[in-house]
Amino acid sequence: MTEKNRKKLRKWIFPVGIFILLFLTETIIGSVAALTYLYLDGKKGIERIEKYTVNYSMTMAEAFARVAELSYKTKNYSSLKTLFHEKIEENTIDEAFFILGDGKLIVHSNTTTEKSLMGNIANDEMSYNLEMILLPVTKKSTELFLSDYNIIDKQVPFSRQERESLHKYYYRGINSSGWLFTKGVFINGNPVGAVNFIISKERIFGSIKESIA
Repeated sequence: MTEKNRKKLRKWIFPVGIFILLFLTETIIGSVAALTYLYLDGKKGIERIEKYTVNYSMTMAEAFARVAELSYKTKNYSSLKTLFHEKIEENTIDEAFFILGDGKLIVHSNTTTEKSLMGNIANDEMSYNLEMILLPVTKKSTELFLSDYNIIDKQVPFSRQERESLHKYYYRGINSSGWLFTKGVFINGNPVGAVNFIISKERIFGSIKESIA
């Protein structure tokens, strides 16, 4: 190849190299910007789901507690059972129950589960954490208690390695499959028991999967 041809080749390669470099730079910047947007938008989506869940759960817990109080006074729990079943059918909650301070089960949203518990929530320590469930009673508090909760028959749909990364960088509640909401039932200023309901985190898991996809 002559010197003249070499100079022509160098002149041709130079702008092509600049173009490729700019293209790669813009691609990297664009990809980082898109990923950052998806990351932040995904986190905001989770925050929205949590906020919405807590807001309607506060209203629902108040309703459950009022009906449970009236039912306890009259010893007629048909209204409370109906209310539990309505919320289950609406797919608002996954499970609800009313227990007394000694763990005695009064009403459960699932009749099969109610029978298997044989009258006391403590008969299934694997599924029900009595200390968390009776927190309003032991603390004599009228506030609504919210806790991360592991639902036995619902698994977190991510591997251990995925959960470790998600917990560190994306969603700290990834290691539990649901939430437990518990509200005390008071008669004449004294706590007699607590209404509890469990909500799974399926909507949050679905949001995370969508962001990953």
